[in-house]
Parts: sequence; structure tokens; C-alpha cells
Amino acid sequence: MSSHDYRRLHNEELIDLFFTQEDRLPRAAIDEAIRRGQEMAPALSEVAMDRSLWNSDLPEWWAPVHATYALGAIGGQEVLVPLLAALRWSDAYDNEWVTEDLPSILGSLGDISFNSLVAVVSDRSAGWSARSIAMDALGSQSLRFPNREEEVMSILGRILRDKTEEHGARRSAAFVLLDFRRADYRNELVSLAQAEERWQGQYSDYRAAFTPDDVARDLSSPRVGMDVYIRDWLDFYEPSEISRRQERWAIEDGRQRLEAPSEEPRAARDALMIGRNDQCPCGSGKPYKRCCWNKLH
Repeated sequence: MSSHDYRRLHNEELIDLFFTQEDRLPRAAIDEAIRRGQEMAPALSEVAMDRSLWNSDLPEWWAPVHATYALGAIGGQEVLVPLLAALRWSDAYDNEWVTEDLPSILGSLGDISFNSLVAVVSDRSAGWSARSIAMDALGSQSLRFPNREEEVMSILGRILRDKTEEHGARRSAAFVLLDFRRADYRNELVSLAQAEERWQGQYSDYRAAFTPDDVARDLSSPRVGMDVYIRDWLDFYEPSEISRRQERWAIEDGRQRLEAPSEEPRAARDALMIGRNDQCPCGSGKPYKRCCWNKLH
């Protein structure tokens, strides 16, 4: 279908494509949903906020992914609540497509999302993984709106310094501070790196996320690899990306059938979904989002 053909569809017909096209939804279709803007926002919000869809079977499983991406591009105050719901459900159900892109999406909203992100970051009951997404979103705001950086880094610095905080939250804050080369938190970063080394020595299956040498090296070098904060999530719909995914699924589904013929192809796709905060499979000890993520995105 051409862009003109998508313009002929009713809103309901356009939304139906989100439920049927899986990860092959054409760029022209998502662009048309975004073009309609606030006219489409209520229907998109309903999809993004529906908890059951985040854990549904294919092809419906992809609908909240598309709805989240479209809402992020539409922007405005009306999209904040459904995007915060997307943060909650994508984290709860390990939807890594969305959790990887939410920092860019939420960060792009600026003042609209800032206070809500600070609330999530500060809420210990939210769980460190969801808080990590919000921390990265604040990092995204620091890049997009530099006047926010000092306030954001101060918030993250308090978490890093607070030894009553859960380790995952402190480590997530440390990674953002390292990414932004905040040498004013050198002592706290080195202290946490030393603790990482001690745990690696005590537990055979634990890999230190960073060492004191890593801290020294990072703080003495320019900022690099900031795509995790400002990635264009709509690249998902580029024809080259769609083709690359289909080739990948074909290879992995073939392997899955050879290894476990009774398994559904979905299992192969799930096996590829490395958690953004999981240790990278390359063995570096770093979270996937700060290591080999860029090789796949």
C-alpha cells in the first residue's frame, strides 16, 4: 500500500494493522498514525495501557510496541500516562524492544515527563529495573536539554551515594554518571567499582560491571556511545531494519526447530531478547545495553 492508501483507512482499520502485521508494519502505516496525532492518541493509549496485550500471543504481542512508538512520536501531555504504563508493563513482561527505546521516547518529552521520571527514579517500590529505565530517560533529557544536566546528575549522585539503596539502582546511576563523564563523583564511582571487584572474588558466577581502572579510563576520555539515550525509535520501521529482522527470525526459527521441533517459533524469538540490564553475553560483565547493544541497533 502507498502512503495515499493508508490515508484512506479509518482509525480503527489503521489500528487493526498494529495487531496483524507483527514487526513488519510498514513505515507508511506508522507515519500515518503519527500524522493523525491527537485524533489517534486515545485509541493508541488504550492499546499501550492494556496489560493483557503485553503478555499476549503473536501477532497481538506487537500491538503495544507499535502503540508506544507512535505515542512517543506524537508527543504532548496526553501521551505521558500511557507511556508510563508502557514503562511499567514492558519492564514487568521483559519487552526489550520497548524498554530499550523508552529512554529516548520519554526523554524527548522534556518538561512533560521530567517530574514523573524523577518520581519513578526515587520510588524504591518500583524496582531497580524500572528505575533504571527512568534514569536513562533522565540521561536522555540531559542530552536533549542541557540545562537539565546538573539537576539530573545530582539526583543520580544521591542514589549512588546512598548505601541503603539496592545495588541495582546504585549501579544503574553509576553507569549514567560514567557515561556523562562526571568526574565530580569519582570517589563514589571508585568505591562502587571496588565493591564490584570484591563480589566477583567472592562469587564465582558474578562478573564485575566495571573496575576502578574502568572508572579512571572512562572519566579521562570523551563521551562516546550515547545512542542508548537518543536513539531514533522509528528506525524500527525502516525497510532495511524490517528485512534484517526477518532474516534473523528465519535463522533462529530454523535452529529452534532443529533443537526442539515441538516448540513454537515464538520461543526462538524470546531467546533472542537479552534483558537491557542483563549481563552481556559477550562476557564483559557490563549490562547488555552498555556493551553489545550497539552492535544490534
